[in-house]
Amino acid sequence: MAAQQLDPPPRNFVESPQLTRDKILSTLEHGVAGSAMKSFRTVLSADERAQVAAFILDEFVRRGARNTAYHTAGNGWPDHHARYGAAYPFVLGRASLDTPAEALSAEARVGRRLFLDGCITCHEPRGTADPSIEAFPLSHMGQVVRGKDVDAISRASTYAGHDVPPVIDGLSAEEVRGKAIYDQNCAFCHAADGTAKNWIGSFLQPHPRNFTDPGQTADLTRARLETVVRDGLPNTSMPAWGKVLSGEERAAVIAYIERAFLAQARAAGRPTAGPRR
Repeated sequence: MAAQQLDPPPRNFVESPQLTRDKILSTLEHGVAGSAMKSFRTVLSADERAQVAAFILDEFVRRGARNTAYHTAGNGWPDHHARYGAAYPFVLGRASLDTPAEALSAEARVGRRLFLDGCITCHEPRGTADPSIEAFPLSHMGQVVRGKDVDAISRASTYAGHDVPPVIDGLSAEEVRGKAIYDQNCAFCHAADGTAKNWIGSFLQPHPRNFTDPGQTADLTRARLETVVRDGLPNTSMPAWGKVLSGEERAAVIAYIERAFLAQARAAGRPTAGPRR
């Protein structure tokens, strides 16, 4: 789901026969300007980067292998099928979330609950006619909140509430336009409520900036926001939007961020420590 929302999209290794070990190593070290591919020079050692490059080259570029299995005993998932097998039909699209619970078998109801309480955080729902699931490009917890299972997800996750945008009266036309851009793009990492405490934002390193924290917004002038949105930030997952959004679109999203989050954070005026980007 994350890959589908990125522009430019991440590279498809299986369809990149021209990739060489040196090219992969260079990308891991320097990142790719104007994209979400950051440098891993400060995250992975030279030896680790070499191992990653060797794996990508052999596994995908040369052999075109399917993606490696994640839910294995070696990765800390013993007896995964026994524990989560009932959810597999929903993961694989053989069963739909649109099916009323009363129309499902007892096992399918258990599987649906397992899928909503855990699997959906990474596995995209399939076979659903609910447009909010496909069209709302936030972490999957947020998509379900926009769908039909608010209570189930709010019980299961501390992230769900952060994918609900604030209700603000009296937005200007520019701010309304900016909100649409923010919700469809920025909220993927910064969360719909600006806290960056949604599922995706919580696990990014360094953490996306929390627009509601006075300590992380004191230096966010309009000029600073324009620079970061346009050019991105090196060594983070903050990509450059200069070739994706026009100047007017960047101005609109900045106007919305200032109105929805920064004004209240500055008014609160009680800085707290925390990482930011």
